[in-house]
Amino acid sequence: DQLTRFGRLLNCFCLERKHRWATRYATEIQNTSRAASTSLLSEVLCHQVANLSAPDAFKFEVGLINGRPAPKKTRGLILRAVELEDHGADDEAQLDVQVATKSRFSSLGFCHTNDVVLVKDGEGFVAGRVMLHCAVNGITMAFIKPFKLRRRLANTAVALWDVSDEQEVFEAKDILAAVEYCVYPSGRVGTLLPIEFNS
Repeated sequence: DQLTRFGRLLNCFCLERKHRWATRYATEIQNTSRAASTSLLSEVLCHQVANLSAPDAFKFEVGLINGRPAPKKTRGLILRAVELEDHGADDEAQLDVQVATKSRFSSLGFCHTNDVVLVKDGEGFVAGRVMLHCAVNGITMAFIKPFKLRRRLANTAVALWDVSDEQEVFEAKDILAAVEYCVYPSGRVGTLLPIEFNS
């Protein structure tokens, strides 16, 4: 309704992933007694407190979140893409290659694998799907399949994109925002542009 009336939609989706926690615990509840809601709330609250107790819970620097060493095949793919040569396992100069399912691109934002994001492209931006988050010797990058802008719907925050099979490597700091999107039957992707990019 707000999009139709005002042509703009504020980004209110930042907590949508929290629904997964409630779903995770609600699915297991068999006895739906009068205390079922209290039990579910307790489980989700405990989950949240455990997450806040993690050592890096309040780390807001650009970088991987819960990074881990890259598997051998993925390591080779990453190093070829960034045109670096892998050294032997005994070599002290061996590159540190990490991967993760999510990374922080600014102090205020992070994204997951398969999210659609806006990325700096010259003076403007382009949308694309994140295929892999990685870091080589502390430099955080993302493998992204950039989309080609088809058109922007007049007086709205909607942009339509054609999907590409090509992949490019971007530094995480070049990601501007994760956006809400839908895939149409034609395969084209529609995104809602945040208000700061909708001009």
